[in-house]
Amino acid sequence: MVNIVARCVRSLCFLGLFVSMDGAPALADPLQSGWALDAGASEVSFESTYSNGSSESHAFRAYRGVIDRSGAAVVKLRLASLDTQNDLRDVRLRYLFFETFKFPEATIRAQIVRDDLIALDERRALTIKLPFSLELHGKTKDLSAEVLATVGEGKVVSVRSVAPIIIQAEDFGLSPGLSRLQDAYYGEIQPAFPVSFNFVFRPYETDLPVLVTSSSKATPEVCATRLTEASTSGQVSFQKGSYEVAETSRPTLERVATIVDECDGLTITVEGHTDSVGAERANQALSERRAESVAKYLVKLGLPESRVSARGRGEAAPIAPNDTAENRAKNRRIEFHVDRAG
Repeated sequence: MVNIVARCVRSLCFLGLFVSMDGAPALADPLQSGWALDAGASEVSFESTYSNGSSESHAFRAYRGVIDRSGAAVVKLRLASLDTQNDLRDVRLRYLFFETFKFPEATIRAQIVRDDLIALDERRALTIKLPFSLELHGKTKDLSAEVLATVGEGKVVSVRSVAPIIIQAEDFGLSPGLSRLQDAYYGEIQPAFPVSFNFVFRPYETDLPVLVTSSSKATPEVCATRLTEASTSGQVSFQKGSYEVAETSRPTLERVATIVDECDGLTITVEGHTDSVGAERANQALSERRAESVAKYLVKLGLPESRVSARGRGEAAPIAPNDTAENRAKNRRIEFHVDRAG
C-alpha cells in the first residue's frame, strides 16, 4: 500500500521541482533542486472491510520521501507506525498481517515525466495517471494511480489520490497474514484494501536527506512498540513436551535480540505461560524452565545477561478460556516485557 503511495509521491515531487523555479518558463532542466516529503502535512491510510459490511480506517504515521534532480522519486513508509487508535489491533496488524519484524518498510518508486512537470507549472493543478512500483512484504509490483497534483504557496506541491488504490493481499504475499489476522480478530476480512493518500513536498535547498530503513538507535517509545509486536502469542515454540526452544522460533528470537541491541539501556523479562492441563505446580515449573530457556537462547544470540531475565506464570494468566485445544494453545505462550526502556 505504502509503495503505491510512494509512486504517486514521486510524480508529484517532480512536478514540485519544476514549479520551484521562481515562476520561470519551462526550461531544459526543470529539476534545479531536490524535494523532500513533509511528513507532518502528509497522510496515508487504508481501510479494512469485514463480512458484516463494517469497515475501519487505519493510518500510518511515519514516512519519508525525496525526489532527486534526475526526477527519481522514492517514498518509504514504516509499517510499524500503523495507528488504529487501538493498541491491541495495532499489534495484530503490524505483527500478524504486515510481519513488520521481517518487513519493516514499504517502498514506492517512480520517475517523473518532464512534460507533466511543464503542464503542472502552467496550470497549477493537474490530474495525472502515474505509474509506480510498490515494494511490500518482500514483493514488488508495478501499479498506477490517478493523482491530483496542485501547487500552493511557497512552491509546495500536494499529490492526492483521486480515488482509493486497491491493493490485493495475494499480490504481496499477504494472504497467510490475512488468515492469521482473521483467526485473531473477528470475522472474515476482505482481501482487497483501498488505500488513500495526500503527499506534500517542499523544496529542499541543500543536500537531500538520506533514506535509511531504520536508525541505529531507536527511541524508548519505538523500542517498546517493537517489543510488543514480538510478544504476539504463537511466535515462540518448544520441542514437544519439553522446554527446549524449537528451531522454528529462531527468527522471532533474533528479532527480539535485535530490538534490545538497538535500544540503549533496554532491559526485558521473558515471561512463560501454560494452559491448565496437568498439575498446577508442574505447570508453574514448566513455565519457569521455558522462560529461562528462551532467555538463555537470547544470550547465546549476543544479548548481555544483565539485559534479560526470566519468570514463569504457570497457568495463572490465561488469555483465553482453557475449554478447547485452540484456546489452550493460545495460553501456552512466551511474552516479552520491558523492564526499563533506557
